[in-house]
Amino acid sequence: MSYFGRKLRLSRLLYGEQSAGLIVPIDHGLTVGPIKGIESTQQIQSWVGNPDISAIIAHKGMLEKLILADAIPSSTGVIVHLNGMNSLFEDADTKQLVTDLSYAVQLGADAVSIQVNFTANNAAHNTRLLGAVADKAHALGIPLLSMVYDKVDAGDLESVERMRSFIRMGIELGSDALKIGFPKRIEQLEHLLSAADDSTPVFFAGGEKGDENALINKAQAAMSYGAKGLCIGRGVFQSDNKEYILSRLAKVLKSSAAQPTATLGYFDQQQAV
Repeated sequence: MSYFGRKLRLSRLLYGEQSAGLIVPIDHGLTVGPIKGIESTQQIQSWVGNPDISAIIAHKGMLEKLILADAIPSSTGVIVHLNGMNSLFEDADTKQLVTDLSYAVQLGADAVSIQVNFTANNAAHNTRLLGAVADKAHALGIPLLSMVYDKVDAGDLESVERMRSFIRMGIELGSDALKIGFPKRIEQLEHLLSAADDSTPVFFAGGEKGDENALINKAQAAMSYGAKGLCIGRGVFQSDNKEYILSRLAKVLKSSAAQPTATLGYFDQQQAV
């Protein structure tokens, strides 16, 4: 029976009837402190209700404050992030659970998320964490978004193959959705995404704030090969014009969701929106 609850809640992370979503994480504060764009709760309140945001990801404390301030519209999906570690510590990539799933449910979560950064030394920790959280989330009927990153410095081809393995690992252990980074070369997207499956939506991370036209082009490419949307924090909340970049990204995601998958000539045909 839990499958029906997970399916319904997962749909709340997307745009209405659209099979695409723009998820904005604001969980960075635990990791790196009050960076530009999320210096204070009040600053986040000023933009987090934008209708072009289909869902947000937050740690429990920030979510409590935003709920108290009535800052989150009923149309916006809510994902509670369950683990973390401050970047000041040597083992920052081995993230620990900081919230229980039952408390996330009490907060009104539509989904939960965890981040697993694979280094050369923490594979066992990450594997246990993914499996255990997926089991409990499924028992409660809550979808799990797994953020999977490879922190081992590898060449282009090896990096893609490692990420293909991690994508499959997330699927095998019960992730209901995945967040991954863009490959080093955009033409590797098709091969990377071929490791996923239709029942496990993939959202692409934005990474550090960069050129917005380049981000739009990468979003178009990802959607053309079957991604379900974006999970972008700094590219949104550090923008000088948040409403504009959100509207551009939402336009790409909504229009691309209804288009057929890319042909081999896709990258030669695209221009910035």
